Amino acid sequence: MIHNTSKIQSKGTFTTIIFGDPHIHTLENRIFNAVVIMIAFGGICASLLNYYSENPVRELIISLIATVVPIGFYIASRRFHADRYLNAPLVIIFLGILCIAWITNQGSYGSTLGYFFILFVVGKIILSPPYDKLLLGISFIAVIILLLLEHFRPELIMPYLSESHMFLDKVMSLMICLVVITILIHLILKEYQNERTRSERLYQQTLKDKEALIQALTEIKILKGILPVCSFCKRIRDENNEWRTMENYISSHSEAQFSHGFCPDCGSKHYPEYFQKTTEKQITHGQEF
Repeated sequence: MIHNTSKIQSKGTFTTIIFGDPHIHTLENRIFNAVVIMIAFGGICASLLNYYSENPVRELIISLIATVVPIGFYIASRRFHADRYLNAPLVIIFLGILCIAWITNQGSYGSTLGYFFILFVVGKIILSPPYDKLLLGISFIAVIILLLLEHFRPELIMPYLSESHMFLDKVMSLMICLVVITILIHLILKEYQNERTRSERLYQQTLKDKEALIQALTEIKILKGILPVCSFCKRIRDENNEWRTMENYISSHSEAQFSHGFCPDCGSKHYPEYFQKTTEKQITHGQEF
């Protein structure tokens, strides 16, 4: 996984502020941030539900743990880009919390089963093969073991305080799970779409840069190799076997342009009367006329 550490900042959109800057945080990092935020959101909703429903303190503690742990993971992911090391621990901790909640919340008759669906979705999103299949398989095995425990040792499963209490908890928990999963899938798809748009924009820019480079290369003219030059007139033979003046040949095969003058020696030879009037200082400095 390549982390882009560029310091270019994106616009302060909601997803950029919450999930991370696409120029600094990778797609996997931003998706992990979205996942832990939604888990924390579900934990907060469950904590409020347990508090106002006057559930036992143990239920409130479990939901608070399910809130605090994702927040800690979120901070570590945003500050240290440590999402690759936090994916599996997050799923394992989440699985452990749900196993405890299963026992303390009337097993399969309670609201914990709905949160297992969140676990399956989260595991599939943030875990890379083959760990996604491995941990999801472990989760299925855990559910089977809990069902067997509930069947053969029902006395270990703690019941609700009342039927109405159970109904309220199941309904509200189902709504929380549906909201969390819906928002989570929406955010993930949006991040993938944004990443695809950015990739397409970069691809189009790369094509434009390539065309500009090819155009520049075709316009660059470089003189190389051995040039056949006449020993007397100094003309150069070109690729068409035509003899051309040096100025004409070099100008047509490079970006060089010529400006004519004469050196002091030639000036003294061809214009002696003029050079006699110049100062020795001008001649010494090689000044052209």
